[in-house]
Amino acid sequence: MIVRVVAAVLLVGAIIAVAPVCQAGVLYTFDGNITPYSGAPNGAHETFTYLAPALITADTIVQASALSSSSVSGTGYTATVVEIEFLVSSPGWGPNTPPRPVQITFIDNRANPNFYFASTAFDTPGTYTTISYPGANTGTLTVSTASVPEPSTLTLLVAGVAGLGVHRWRGRRDSGQTR
Repeated sequence: MIVRVVAAVLLVGAIIAVAPVCQAGVLYTFDGNITPYSGAPNGAHETFTYLAPALITADTIVQASALSSSSVSGTGYTATVVEIEFLVSSPGWGPNTPPRPVQITFIDNRANPNFYFASTAFDTPGTYTTISYPGANTGTLTVSTASVPEPSTLTLLVAGVAGLGVHRWRGRRDSGQTR
């Protein structure tokens, strides 16, 4: 009986010790509008959500298949998201004077619009609006940290609870108790 109690305590202790292990991620959520121009006289609306493993600190290209969600819509504007470019180098921005903005390029094989944000928008959690200038595309980028349990943590938790259930069931069966 004591061996069973010690085994159960050790199993619960192992579950508690491992359960807090999480995979941290950074959630980037974007919602923006393409300013009307000759190729999109009515403009267009583009969105995406991306869970990155860490804050983006270097130029990063994310294929559409790696996005949690994405969309492009607009009257007379048909396009499909191919990739999102997070460009810390901001090659589309004019003068090379600090602080340089960061750039999101929406590769949709049609307009491939650029959106410019404050230099800290990729590496500091918060909500950012695009830099305003005549003819600029507009949008909002929200950067937030997210904790996602590792699959192994969930597996251990389920296995531990199942083990305790089997242990309890066998204990009742061996002692002749029913419920």
